[in-house]
Amino acid sequence: GELKKAACCTLSESFETNATVDVTYTDAVSGSKKIQMLGLTGAYSQIMFENIPLIRGLSSNYGFGYIPGTWIKSISVIKGSGSVINGYESISGQLCLDFLQPDEAEEFFVNVYANHQQRFELNIHTTQKFNDQWSTIFFLHGNKQVMKQDLNKDSFLDMPLKKQLTAMNRWKYQGEKLISQFGVRAMQENRQGGQISFNYDHDFGTTNNYGMGISDKQLDVFAKNGLLFPDQPYKSIGIITSGRIHKLNSFYGLRKYEGEQKNLYANIIYQSIISSTLHTFKTGASYMLDEYDEMYSASLAKDSSFKRTESVPGVFGEYTYNDEEKYSSVIGMRGDLHNLYGIFLSPRLHLKYNFLPLSAIRFSIGRGYRRPNIFVENSTVLASSRQVVIEQNVQPEIAWNGGISITHKFQIAKKDAVFNADFFRTEFENQVVVDLENAREVRFYNLQGKSFSNSFQVDFSFEPIKKLDVKTSYKWYDVKTTFHSGLKSKPLVPKNRALFNIGYTTKYDKWKFDATLQWYGISRLPDTSLNPERYQLKPGSGNYYVVNSQVSRNFLQWEIYLGTENLLNYIQPNAIIAADAPFGNNFDASMIWG
Repeated sequence: GELKKAACCTLSESFETNATVDVTYTDAVSGSKKIQMLGLTGAYSQIMFENIPLIRGLSSNYGFGYIPGTWIKSISVIKGSGSVINGYESISGQLCLDFLQPDEAEEFFVNVYANHQQRFELNIHTTQKFNDQWSTIFFLHGNKQVMKQDLNKDSFLDMPLKKQLTAMNRWKYQGEKLISQFGVRAMQENRQGGQISFNYDHDFGTTNNYGMGISDKQLDVFAKNGLLFPDQPYKSIGIITSGRIHKLNSFYGLRKYEGEQKNLYANIIYQSIISSTLHTFKTGASYMLDEYDEMYSASLAKDSSFKRTESVPGVFGEYTYNDEEKYSSVIGMRGDLHNLYGIFLSPRLHLKYNFLPLSAIRFSIGRGYRRPNIFVENSTVLASSRQVVIEQNVQPEIAWNGGISITHKFQIAKKDAVFNADFFRTEFENQVVVDLENAREVRFYNLQGKSFSNSFQVDFSFEPIKKLDVKTSYKWYDVKTTFHSGLKSKPLVPKNRALFNIGYTTKYDKWKFDATLQWYGISRLPDTSLNPERYQLKPGSGNYYVVNSQVSRNFLQWEIYLGTENLLNYIQPNAIIAADAPFGNNFDASMIWG
């Protein structure tokens, strides 16, 4: 339901009415969007497709734009450390996506989208049920951005030209003792950005005009098998496997990045009970293999190659106590042996107590690890003239995350209302610091001091009259890292945000009206005092509002919608520093806060 409130178009654009997940642009050239949770980039969140790793490695920056919204049946958002069953990489949260199932989806579905900036999208789903056991679904998605537009007259395209084609086929077998699902997904996208006068050709060495190009290809295969015990419904064995080949080629002006990732993943899970269904447990083993081959060059004459193979077997166990009415707890522990960095131990604890019939308090704490991919995750800095300096060998990032939340359901004038408040703190033992405090360079180094993120959020939802839903949220961030110049707030992260959403549905859901107002507060900007005065930024960004709205009409098997994005037409002023000299020392298109 929430996905349909923002009819366009991909996973990165599916959180316009959600206050937990923030969406921002990476830079002013590529048009890519990324998510944030608890004040940290999406790389610290584990993105899963039905318990299969989906967006990680080379796809961590652009992958959110490769999942069409119409494919998604539901999204589960988990704050903080998630279950140990899914691995050790969850630090700030988990997004678990469920795609449409072949035995449940419509037999034939078409979605067409177009806007006045000549962005076009097409989605087609078809299903086939062969019998009570076998079914299949085929997804096809294509999108295209064809208009060259420069509203702020800085000579750069406001949005890149792009073409994307994505397809997926999944099969399902439903038996008495076996449930099996398997499938394949393929994606190819090409983007061209930069100055309007730049032509996408093989003349990569030109210095007459600034160009950006991204070519991205992915091929995924997956299989999920569940062994059932009809006489013991509490017991099951799950076997999950997947593989991926991902090739990414890109250039920003004279900078070039090429990467290839080959991934294999396997997870075996056994689930049963201890004496009664009040006590359940899951245990198993997993294996993750990644082969990376990366190349970065700052000019045509120089390049640096980076290759590594990561092999990580692991074991885990998780115990759950749940009496449903009052108290539940989940205690988990996993150990992983990384071939490059040794043993990772990831304890996790989740508690819930219903202190009133409609009120609950939750507590969680856990530890997570991840090996960063500094070029892909920070490709935004490639859209600048900053010199890239890697001071030392990158070490795994290690962090503890703890949080507490209170949810209270009640009535106002006999109308349902829900209040929720939560606080989470993430504290790093080690982190790869991205230091932008010198306008001439970006430095990467391992943490030497403190780094933490505090996140406080309060939500209130209310139905004052039948079919009218009102939702408000306020969020406060305190995200700080120790740079060489001292402990400072993380740049480009607003301390304060607010959201207001109102939706109304008429009888029989014939008409749907929805509007969302978001307010973004001031964020700290990196020091640009080394630039000439006309290319210097203020210490802080502006604050601004974004309004999106949509109206939908349902009849028979059809739904037609009309919407607006950024209704107040807010555009960040001077989004590109030194746009008039893109090959000079001051050029920077990465300072995006609006």
